[in-house]
This record gives sequence, structure tokens and C-alpha cells, in this order.
Amino acid sequence: MSIVFLFISLLLQGMLSLYLPFTSNHFTFLSYNFIIITLVLIYPIYHKKRQISLYYIICILYGLLFDLLYTNALVIDSLLFLFIGMFVKMLYVKFSENFLNLFFIIVLSQLLYDILFYLLLVLFRGISFSLWPLLYQFVNCVFLNLIYSFIWYNIVAKYKEKIKPMMCAAAT
Repeated sequence: MSIVFLFISLLLQGMLSLYLPFTSNHFTFLSYNFIIITLVLIYPIYHKKRQISLYYIICILYGLLFDLLYTNALVIDSLLFLFIGMFVKMLYVKFSENFLNLFFIIVLSQLLYDILFYLLLVLFRGISFSLWPLLYQFVNCVFLNLIYSFIWYNIVAKYKEKIKPMMCAAAT
């Protein structure tokens, strides 16, 4: 079911890219990256099932799919999404599971993605480094990501409640 959540996010991101402005010449609160939000929100499902390696594989595959559909950089988002998945796992262990903590993890994950992607652009595209485009992109994404996070959190929480944790083989 979590793959369906990711697929819907991928499609919604593509549809919104047709209608919402994504240029840096004007300020808008409607910037987004729904795949990262969904990757953060579905992590507890895989944590509960004790299938973290499957979660990492899904991060890589959706990064590759994101690269194929929306960018021309084939491996970059796969690696960045894997890194974000590891970052989410690290933060999930440190924080309790509630909406505020998950939103905090979403904001940090989005910031980490923006920083890493921008640094890769600076390194490989030869653009000059400036803090303003990075800050601009991050500030723009917070509003719509909060709304999207709240909606998906409620949907994923209902699905997650139905999942029974898998018992470890050593415990049985």
C-alpha cells in the first residue's frame, strides 16, 4: 500500500508541475516535493514491519523514477533519496512518533535534500554558490508541504494502525 502512496505523490507532483510556477523570479508559497514527504511518512510502516532494507530499495527506485520523469540526472536523486531514507531512519529512532515530530523530520529532510542537490549543482554545473536561492527554495516549500503532510499523515496513520508488527525470528 505504501507504494500506492508514493505513486500517487509522484503523479500529483507531475500534475502540479503543470499548473504551479516553479521559477525563481517571483515568490510563491506553492513549491513542493511530495516524494520526500511521502518517504518520511511511510518509514514507520517499514519500521513496524522490520523491513528497513525494503524501504531503502523503495527510496532508490523512486529516486530513479523521479530522475527519469522529472530530471535528466539519472542517479543523483536515487542516491539523494537513499541518503534521505537513512537520515529519516536516524531521526525516527531519536524522536517519538507524532505529527509534530514527523513534520520536523519532513522539514529537515527537505532542507537536507535542497542543500545536497544545490551543492551538487554548484559542483557539477559550475554555477556560483549563493545562499539566497537555497533559502528561497526552502522557504517556498514549507507551506504547501505542511498541508500535504497533514493530509497524508492522516491517511497513512489509518493504514499503519492496521499493520501488525512482525515478530523477530529469534523471539519466537
